[in-house]
Amino acid sequence: MKECKHSFIVAVVIFHLFQHTKGLDCSDPTCENEWKSKCNTAGKYWNGVNCVSCPTGYYCQGDGERIGCPKGKYNDQIDQSTDTCQDCKAGTFGNDFGKSSCVTCPAGSYTDQTGQSDCTQCEAGYMCSGGTRTQCAKGTYSVAGMSSCTQCPTGQFNDAAGSSSCTDCPEGTKCVSGIKATCPIGTFSAGATDACTPCSGGTYNTASGQKSCTPCEAGNKCSGGTKSTCPAGTFAKASAETCTTCPPGTYTTSTGQTSCKLCPANKKCGDPTTDPVSCGPNQYAPEGSVTCFECPAGSTCDANGLVTYCAAGEYVKN
Repeated sequence: MKECKHSFIVAVVIFHLFQHTKGLDCSDPTCENEWKSKCNTAGKYWNGVNCVSCPTGYYCQGDGERIGCPKGKYNDQIDQSTDTCQDCKAGTFGNDFGKSSCVTCPAGSYTDQTGQSDCTQCEAGYMCSGGTRTQCAKGTYSVAGMSSCTQCPTGQFNDAAGSSSCTDCPEGTKCVSGIKATCPIGTFSAGATDACTPCSGGTYNTASGQKSCTPCEAGNKCSGGTKSTCPAGTFAKASAETCTTCPPGTYTTSTGQTSCKLCPANKKCGDPTTDPVSCGPNQYAPEGSVTCFECPAGSTCDANGLVTYCAAGEYVKN
C-alpha cells in the first residue's frame, strides 16, 4: 500500500507539469481567476489557456487582462503594457475596438479631424477622395457624396468655387468649360451657348455683350459686325454690306450718302467724288454726261446743253 501511494503522488505531479506546459483549459471561474492572477507580466495577458503576448490593437497592464483601443484609435505594436493607442489620422477612421490600423474613408466621404470612428458624407460643392475634402473649382460642380467634381455642361457656368449646380449662360455671353465670357463687339449671343456669333453682313453692334445685331443704316456699310460711313463718290441703302460707286454721269462730294446726284446739262462728271465741271465754248453735254462734246458744224449749243442746228441758208458765224 505504501508503494501505491507514492505512485499516485508521482502521477499527480506529472499531470500538473503537463498542464502547465501545454496551457490550462480551465472552465471554472475560480480556476480561471487563479491562473489569470499568475499572468502578471506587463505586456502579457491570459487567453484562457496560456499567458501570451498582448496583440496589436490592445495593451496589457500585467493583471491578466487585455484592453482594446477604443473606436477612432489604433495600436500597431505587440506587447504594449500601457495605453499607447493613437488617434486615427485625418482622412481615416476606426469603427471598432481593438484595431491595429485605421481605414481610409470611402470615396465620397471624409474626415478632417483625428480620432474619428466614422466618416462624413461629402457636401455638395466638394469632392472627397482618399479621405480628403476639396472644394470644387469655378466652372465645376458636385452634388453631395461625390468623389469628383463635374464640369458645367456646354452653355452653362458658375462664378463661384464650391457650387452645387451650374446656370445657363446669359444673353450676350458665351460659356466654355463652365467659365463665362462677354461677347466682343461685332458679335452676339442669345444665351446658353459656348460661342458668340459674328454679326451677319449688313448688321453691326458697337458694344460688347450684345444679344443681337443692328441693321446697318443707309449711307453706311456694315461688314464683320462693324459699321463705317460710305466715302464720297459712293452710296448705300439700308442694311448694306458694301458701298456702291456712283454710276457714270452721277456724283456725290459728301460722305454717308444714300444716293448720287445726276450730272447737270452742259457739265461733265468724270470723277464721281468731285463737283461737275462746266463744258467749254462750243461744247455741250446732256444731263448725266461724263464728258463734253464739240458742237456739231452748223449748230449752236446753249447753257442747257441743247444743240440747235442752223436753218437752210443760215450758218454759224465764228
